[in-house]
Amino acid sequence: MSGWTRIKVHIPSHGAHTQLADYVIDLGGGAGRRHRVVSQYWRKDMWVDLGVFNLRSGASVSLSNLTPREEGTGWDWDIAFDAMAFIPTGKPTVDYVALGDSYSAGEGNAPFDPVSDCTLGDRNSKCHRSTESAYARQISRTGSQSPIAADPTAAFAFLACSGAKFQHVTGSSYASKGEPPQLAQGYLDEDTDLVTLSIGGNDAGFGLIINRCVLGLSCIDPAIEQRIDQLADDYYASYSTIHRAAPNARVIAVGYPHIFNPALRDPLSCMENLVISSTEADWINELTSSPS
Repeated sequence: MSGWTRIKVHIPSHGAHTQLADYVIDLGGGAGRRHRVVSQYWRKDMWVDLGVFNLRSGASVSLSNLTPREEGTGWDWDIAFDAMAFIPTGKPTVDYVALGDSYSAGEGNAPFDPVSDCTLGDRNSKCHRSTESAYARQISRTGSQSPIAADPTAAFAFLACSGAKFQHVTGSSYASKGEPPQLAQGYLDEDTDLVTLSIGGNDAGFGLIINRCVLGLSCIDPAIEQRIDQLADDYYASYSTIHRAAPNARVIAVGYPHIFNPALRDPLSCMENLVISSTEADWINELTSSPS
């Protein structure tokens, strides 16, 4: 088979546990190789889309039966190499990869993809990629009525993970959520033409702000502002790394929303023991405009 081809792999409901199945796609004809890391712990029979590739004569897909050591030792991490589908198609109308943290993943908007909400052995996966409400699954191309994620003529990879920091996107750290760094999963390449990224909030320590509010302390913490200022180099390095991995892609920095409307009341009360003044709400809103 040659030409543009969508490759899907079948994941069985049993005997498939690894989060690190690394499929290697040899494009054939000396055109090089691509790879895609897939979590197989779906706990149901299903097809997983590896993407769309321009194959040449002699193309192949392989999967090692060796489990990477990062999996941990608390389980026999089975890898399943089941049926594969090679579907002739055209060049994708868009090849979109969604990266980032909880704001991209859709944290708080259940249900989540099963592989992003599970515990197995000594590994946790709580990336919480929303199956319906994540914006990455809702945006569409100009003039199209269908989201990119549901467009059969597009290629789509959703890698965002709740709690992610820079090191979990473009670095080399495995998140406590159990998944490898997002770029290391292989979905960015020269065919990628759209990337979205929300990152920096966890590095800046936004969660610490809420902790201060709940404890009855002032929500305003100058140390958070200093940390944001210190993230400039991390942003530059991350966007540069993404550009090198996907040199033909448009990379869009997705900002953080203003989570409070100070015009509603003063003080703001989100829960019984959390009271936030309009001054504090303005400060928090201003912070969310900074990381991008």
